[in-house]
Amino acid sequence: MENQHVQNFIECVRAAGPGWEIVEEDSFTAVKSPVRDPIGNCIWARAGSEAIARSKAFFGDHAFTWALEEGQDGAPLQAAGFKVPEAVPDLVLNLDRYTCPGYRRGIRVARADSNEDFPFWAATAGEALGLCGGAVRAFFLPLVQGGAVPFLAYHEGLPAATALAYCAEETLGVYAVGTRPVYRRMGLGRAVTDACLNLGQEMGRHHAVLSSSAMGRALYRKIGFQTARVVSEYQFRQ
Repeated sequence: MENQHVQNFIECVRAAGPGWEIVEEDSFTAVKSPVRDPIGNCIWARAGSEAIARSKAFFGDHAFTWALEEGQDGAPLQAAGFKVPEAVPDLVLNLDRYTCPGYRRGIRVARADSNEDFPFWAATAGEALGLCGGAVRAFFLPLVQGGAVPFLAYHEGLPAATALAYCAEETLGVYAVGTRPVYRRMGLGRAVTDACLNLGQEMGRHHAVLSSSAMGRALYRKIGFQTARVVSEYQFRQ
C-alpha cells in the first residue's frame, strides 16, 4: 500500500477543480492549495538544495509541509529553516475484514455536504483541529464539491466531531478526524471514522488509508489500522 496515501489525496485534489496546483514527477511531487496555511500544501521529494529552491518558488507565500520517508536525510531542510520534524505514521486498514460496531447512545452521525449543513461541519472541524474557520472552509469546500463526503457527529443534538471521506479509484481516504475538546473520550471520533469506513465498504473499496496524529493513534490501532510507513513532516513558512 506504499504511496496510496499520496495517491488518494492527489485524486481528491484533482476532483476539486480550479484553485489547486499539482506537480507530479518521478522525484518531485507537490500540491499547492488555495489557502496559505500548511494545511494541504505538501511536497514529497528528497531534500537537496535544488529541490528546496524549487519548492520555495512553487509555494510562494504559502506555508507548506515537506514529507520525508524513512531513511531520507532531513539535514538540508533543517539547515534551510524548516521546523524540527514530527514523525507521522501513514496507516492502512483492510476494509474486507472490518465490521463497524455501531454508535454509542446519544450519538448521531450524518452527512454534512448540503449548503445548510457544511458551515456547521467547517466550524466544528476548525475548533476540533485547532484551525482557522475561514481556512477550513476555503480548503475543504472544493473537496466536498469534488466528491469528498463530510461527516458530522452530534452528541445529544449538538455538533461535536468531524471526518471527511474520499473514495479514490483504489482506496478510501479518511481526513479531518477531530472532536471538539469538550466532547473528547466519548466515542465521537470512533463514530465519524466508522461512518467513513462504512462508506468505503458501500463503495466497494478494499482498503482505507489515513495519516494519524499522536492523539488519534490509540483509536486507530483499536479499530485495526496498521502502519504502512512513517514519514517525517517538516514545516516551512516563508
